[in-house]
Amino acid sequence: NPQIGGGINQEKLAEFNQMIRKFNDKELDLFKQKFDASKNGFYQEADSIGKKMDRLKRKKILYTLNFIFMNKDKAVAPYIALNELQNSKKLIDTVYKTLPESNKSSLYGKQLKQILDQQNTK
Repeated sequence: NPQIGGGINQEKLAEFNQMIRKFNDKELDLFKQKFDASKNGFYQEADSIGKKMDRLKRKKILYTLNFIFMNKDKAVAPYIALNELQNSKKLIDTVYKTLPESNKSSLYGKQLKQILDQQNTK
């Protein structure tokens, strides 16, 4: 009965995705609550839920950054940065600067560098 494992990067990515799924589920729940509150005319409650959604988004970004920094020596770090932080060049720059040279020269490290270079030419 042979078993095939994915390696440490696959395990780390699965761990990350599991937590992000929890953030996304919570975000969907809050969105539904906000929608229902707005639909029923409870605008103050909807505003309060909107603030909860903003805090949750910040927590998700902080979790992502922490995960990347804790695993910066693994190939999964620049991959996650590309997929989760593409809307923030400042965060990509911060992540890129912390990566070891082996990750900077990897496929995903090079793609991070391209994003930063494109930003600097604009």
